[in-house]
Amino acid sequence: MIVVHDEDLDMYVREPSHDRAEITKKRKWYEQVPLVKADRVLEVGAFIGGFTRYAAARVDHVVAYEPVKSSYDLAVRNTAHLDNVTLCNSALVGSKRDTLPLYVNAGGWLQGASAYITRNCARMVVHVERFQDVIDEYLPTVLSMDCEGGEYDTLLYAKVPASVRLIDLEVHVRRNEWRQTTAYQLIAQLEVIGFRADVLPPIKKHWAESSIKTLWRRA
Repeated sequence: MIVVHDEDLDMYVREPSHDRAEITKKRKWYEQVPLVKADRVLEVGAFIGGFTRYAAARVDHVVAYEPVKSSYDLAVRNTAHLDNVTLCNSALVGSKRDTLPLYVNAGGWLQGASAYITRNCARMVVHVERFQDVIDEYLPTVLSMDCEGGEYDTLLYAKVPASVRLIDLEVHVRRNEWRQTTAYQLIAQLEVIGFRADVLPPIKKHWAESSIKTLWRRA
């Protein structure tokens, strides 16, 4: 696997990998996230820095977490020209621990790393920080999460500070229990703590896609 500069994206990507396709697909979504200059963004799952760059050009500051070292290194490279980005090479978790096993596609087609999807994947161990500690210290106004099912370990049980006005959340539904139960629990919890969905596609009972993009505003 090599790193090349993609002129269309103006980003460094890996080849062969899903980097180029993943960033291209998600750029349309970025435009739906209503950011303002005064925002402080906490991004959980920065990947190679696509949304990190987009947000940093529009807000006061971005703190971004990416646990996979090769993705983190590219995110650093892709945001090197920005002075309002803080990148952290850690996973965020709900409980106190020092490390977390993650699994990536064993064929090398890096797209995301999950603690839960293990089939045909290679195992790695990454450093972690506690999600509640990070969000309480930083007090973001925008929370952006794409952490391959990690939202159920973190956001489902977190106390979201009053500073958060917007949540950009990718809800993962690849596992049966997520699709049938846990995704609905997370949606209900967000409503209980005072958020309302701007974007919330239906969750299909039978697996058709691995995730859905949702957007939540504090009511």
